[in-house]
Amino acid sequence: MASGTVPVGTMSFIHVCRNGSTAVCIHMFRCRKSNQCLQLGNVCDGQTNCPAGDDEFMCQFKDTECPHGCKCMALAMECKSTPIESLESQAFPHVSASFTQLSSVFFKLFCTNFPEIMFVSVLASNLSNGCSEHIPQKLIFIDLGFNCIQVIKQHCFQVSTLRTVMLDSNCITLVESHSFFAHVNLKFVNLSNNPLHYLQAEFVVYSSHMSVIIIRNISLRNIALDAFHNVNVDIIDTTDFHICCVAPPRSICTENIPWYRSCLDLLSDRKMVICFMVVASNILFLNVASMLLNILQHKLKIIKPGFSATVFAININDLLCALYLSIIWIAHLQTKGRFKLMEQAWRSGAACFTASNIVIWFTLQTQLLHIFLSLSRLRVVTHPVETLFKNTEFIVKCLGNIGVGTFCCGLFVSFLVKFTTGALPLNLCLPLVDPTNSTMVIKIVTLCVVSSQTLSIFAILVQHVLLVFELKKSQKEISKAKSDGTSNTVLVAQLVGVTASNFICWFPANAVFLSAMLLSQYPTDIITWTVVGILPLNSVVYPCVFCLTAVRKIVKHKMKNTPSSCKSKHLQENHV
Repeated sequence: MASGTVPVGTMSFIHVCRNGSTAVCIHMFRCRKSNQCLQLGNVCDGQTNCPAGDDEFMCQFKDTECPHGCKCMALAMECKSTPIESLESQAFPHVSASFTQLSSVFFKLFCTNFPEIMFVSVLASNLSNGCSEHIPQKLIFIDLGFNCIQVIKQHCFQVSTLRTVMLDSNCITLVESHSFFAHVNLKFVNLSNNPLHYLQAEFVVYSSHMSVIIIRNISLRNIALDAFHNVNVDIIDTTDFHICCVAPPRSICTENIPWYRSCLDLLSDRKMVICFMVVASNILFLNVASMLLNILQHKLKIIKPGFSATVFAININDLLCALYLSIIWIAHLQTKGRFKLMEQAWRSGAACFTASNIVIWFTLQTQLLHIFLSLSRLRVVTHPVETLFKNTEFIVKCLGNIGVGTFCCGLFVSFLVKFTTGALPLNLCLPLVDPTNSTMVIKIVTLCVVSSQTLSIFAILVQHVLLVFELKKSQKEISKAKSDGTSNTVLVAQLVGVTASNFICWFPANAVFLSAMLLSQYPTDIITWTVVGILPLNSVVYPCVFCLTAVRKIVKHKMKNTPSSCKSKHLQENHV
């Protein structure tokens, strides 16, 4: 190795050792990719001496002191628990800045004190507003995670160079329309781990082509149908399948739709909608007709007041079934085309829990009223004199207790499900089916209902068999029936019809509910057809039986009174 003088431009510097063809500068600045050496006084003097200009590179840091509590290295600064005053005292040439537990944050700070900033992280600093008009115009990356931001407002982050926005682990509940507006270079947005309730229409708009949007671990209640309108995004990483229902067709959505959910309406097809409407209308018509005929019989005094009250109570109870079907049908009409966006809000809403309460109330009250009707008939036949079932006040009191008791029971079950699950697991608001098979309350309710319905079937069957036996045994009652123009055959046919209706209604429904509880997966349409085709069967059969019986009695009553009136009129004419 030789020592000598190495000429650089018009200047000659000593203290240079040559190692082959490479200059080794001793206590001097060596220009990159050259053999030139500079005195340290010629570095960052405002004049470019090196061929590549590297003697003036990063000279903006020459007079910049790293704030207390911060770490500075080259173009980057990292601060933790740093007072805001120490940052406002000078201008920083840093391109990247990371702040943690900053006492207070003003975006204006970055514009005035960090004019070259491109990468910003403000973490765990109680930041409540992530949007500001004071946004550094060279900003490429911004991370505002673990703060207290609640709303992403319209036209937030108005800078065209922005590529990455990290807003995870905040308190964001609402992302407004056009929050990310005209970010032509935006590629990555993270909104995960927020209590996000509402995602409004076109929250990202006029972005040329995004790569990834991450929306995981959120509490979405409502999402606009056109939330992703006017945006092309490659991947939507989410844990909420509702977002996949409105994602652009060409996007890859990471969450699979559960087998018991869909992106369809509340009632999946037109045929089902018509069935709900027709069944609810028929139940309403038949039971109103039964009540009117019942009132007419009462006025004609061809029916006992106690039996009339029981029939009236059964008709009112059957109207509950029509009310439940109507709630589902009306909800379908109101949410048509956008139910997939508000499915969670529907299942956790007051209307759905009201429908749930009606189902439990109707189910329990139906069993007790049918048992009470069969028991009252049997007691009147077996104890025609001393039975309390001829006492109207006693019957009305029993019916009132049944109504109040079953209503309170249904209300208790609904509140129990509400407070344990927050939302009913089934879109039809049926508190007897849990596709997730994770709610113990629903399992207990299902077992109780299935057991009570099975016992009710056999209790009613036994009472009807005993009633027929007693009717055949009692010659006095048979004679009385014949004198009234009735026969045991008609009554037996009625008993057989309602008993068969109980079997056809309750046994298949119980089988479906038990299967749904035991099986891990099953066709979801079978639940819907059970609701519209099997559960309302008694609500159609019973009023039909009551109507036919009432019409028959009224006709016989009219026929019985017609001859006497004609005879009286004929005698009057002869007298005249």
